[in-house]
Amino acid sequence: MRKPKVVCICGSTRVGSFNARLLEVAAQSLAKQGAETQLVDLESLALPLYHPDRELESFPEAALALKRQLTAADGIVITCPEYNGMPTPVLLNAITWATRGEGGMYDGFKGKVASVMATSPGPMGGARVVAVLQRLLADMGSIVIPGHVAIGGSMKMFPPDGSVDER
Repeated sequence: MRKPKVVCICGSTRVGSFNARLLEVAAQSLAKQGAETQLVDLESLALPLYHPDRELESFPEAALALKRQLTAADGIVITCPEYNGMPTPVLLNAITWATRGEGGMYDGFKGKVASVMATSPGPMGGARVVAVLQRLLADMGSIVIPGHVAIGGSMKMFPPDGSVDER
């Protein structure tokens, strides 16, 4: 039986990001359960800000590679900090590029099982961004795992020593 392929994306590019640490824990858990995980580093993609004219002039190879990676996957896991209740601009830009170019607009998302998680120092843990991303993914045809995985108190969950609170 083929291992399921899961693309893992963190909406934060900040050094020491709590959401990046959460994604690492999720990817490790998926791998232990038999999935093949592929981490996407949004910063290394260096995608330009999406603009329709730029798309017509020269489609970025990194955007094409991201769309192909998402299209070939069975599932998607996204962790993202909350910026005023919304996803980060770098994540929204990557998602926008992944809906453009060759193939169908939502090929990278349609029929994919998707999970969205967030963590933050505050008590809400990023619950608003989880809801926004779940809706966005569902609108693009993803099968979104219900429920809000929003972990408050990230400084305690992911202390500076690199350990992780197992709860």
